[in-house]
Amino acid sequence: MKTNLIYPLIIVLFFGCTSPSKLTLVDKEPKREIDKSRALELYMQGSMFEGNQEFQKAIEAYKEALLYDDADAIYFALALNSTRLENFEDAVIFSREAIKRDTLKLDYRFMLAENLIMLGRNDLALNEYYNILKIDSTNFQSQLALGIILQQKEPLKALSIFEKLILKTDEPLEIYARMSVINLSLRRFQQVANIYNAMIKLQPNNNYLKEDLADIYISLEKPDSSLIIFDFLHKQNKNDLKINGMLAEIYLSKNNWEKAQYHFKNVLKNDSLTAETRWRIAVVYFSQTEKDSSLLLETISQLQTMSNNYPTDWRPKFYLGLMSIEQNKTDEAAFYFDSVTNVASWNLDAWTNLTFLYFQKEEYTQVIRILEKALLIFPNESKIYFYLGIAQSQNKNHVEAIKRLEQAKKLNPKDATIFSSLGFSYDALKDFANSDIAYQNALRLDSLNATSLNNYAYSLAERNLKLRDALEMSLRTIIIDSTNSSFFDTLGWIYFKLALYNEALQYLKKAIEFSPEPNAILFDHLGDLYEKLNNKDLAIYNWKKAIETDPTLTSVKNKIIERDK
Repeated sequence: MKTNLIYPLIIVLFFGCTSPSKLTLVDKEPKREIDKSRALELYMQGSMFEGNQEFQKAIEAYKEALLYDDADAIYFALALNSTRLENFEDAVIFSREAIKRDTLKLDYRFMLAENLIMLGRNDLALNEYYNILKIDSTNFQSQLALGIILQQKEPLKALSIFEKLILKTDEPLEIYARMSVINLSLRRFQQVANIYNAMIKLQPNNNYLKEDLADIYISLEKPDSSLIIFDFLHKQNKNDLKINGMLAEIYLSKNNWEKAQYHFKNVLKNDSLTAETRWRIAVVYFSQTEKDSSLLLETISQLQTMSNNYPTDWRPKFYLGLMSIEQNKTDEAAFYFDSVTNVASWNLDAWTNLTFLYFQKEEYTQVIRILEKALLIFPNESKIYFYLGIAQSQNKNHVEAIKRLEQAKKLNPKDATIFSSLGFSYDALKDFANSDIAYQNALRLDSLNATSLNNYAYSLAERNLKLRDALEMSLRTIIIDSTNSSFFDTLGWIYFKLALYNEALQYLKKAIEFSPEPNAILFDHLGDLYEKLNNKDLAIYNWKKAIETDPTLTSVKNKIIERDK
């Protein structure tokens, strides 16, 4: 925008004469007779004020000059100084008055358009730029302004304008930059890459442009092209955080862990890293431990550092818990998951993982304590009630187990495992009517639930009821899982109840074979079977093994005493 217009304005003042203005902002005094000399004198005075940056005084001088001559140049000077004082509404009024007096003067129209933009009236500014092009269809500045205004609402039209302007200028960088922004917003990444390449030809030493181009190649899924650029930039600045980070990510995507790790280590040397960046790298290392166990200690070290530096961040603690499980460090894992529940009590996975650890240790009272605490946070979470029910059942507190399992059932009435567990606890209380209903509901929801099939079949066998139905269910379990010791025991026991002793012997032996550790019930069942087969010695031998495994089995002790009489 031209601002140094003193001499042209003087000429206009001397030679241009227009009709009087009725502008309210100026006509505060009666109009005086035209006196061009006095107008020029006041105009020069205003120009001096401008030179001293006393813009308000300049405006006052120009307004007084209008009393002697309302020339368009004086209005333009008023518009210019109003703009400098950010009185954009006044500037618009003065610009329009100048245009009324000279409709072909482009500077006046540019002044009007720019002030309309400052007032947020882009629509009116757009019209003014079109008016300029009607006067001068080749006006570069007006075309550029049109493209800028259209950039937001009509990006494709703006692009068309910019593409034509590129051919008309020797300094295209600003236009290229605007074209890249539009194409980025439209996700036209190849066009952006083309523009950046053109800009780099004009500025071959601009590494920022090269970095942007490398980023675009990532978006275009051209990691090799991106890698070439980032490798070049890395040679110039080996400690640059972003460049090392991008190289690490690219090499990681190419499964080149050795080079990725080199750049990750460079990133980790930076003391200003955010917690999120450190976390991202720690997760990458964690995922790599599955392929390379030698990274385990380094990954743990990173996570421990994060845990210490950011004590309220639950994530490193959670992953340390997972890694402790992988290392069979149950107590450490429990410590970390417990820490997560303290800083992020909303994290249900932390509660359940902590619960499973104590289930694994068979510390059911501790499981109950943890889950009762979790219930305060998750009062409507069915799995909390379910796990509580299982823990109470393992603690032989079947009344409380049923209470919790019934609550779980209300919250999740389509979970077969809840019904199966209810069946087990009702059966333990010899409430067979409810246990049968529970098992049947479990199988209705999941007919292939092997645990439900097995437990229901065993319950029926123990009561000598529906043995053929029990046999059918039990046979299905060993098809589902052909290595489960309990399933073979149930099948053998049903054959025993059916007096099919040879079949019973076959499956009871398989039960002992697949049992991961000595099981008193299996030896007891096998002893009973040998008694039926009239093999007293093997019967007593297996009963004694049952007592060795579980000395509390009084009923088995009584069998030995009776047979030894």
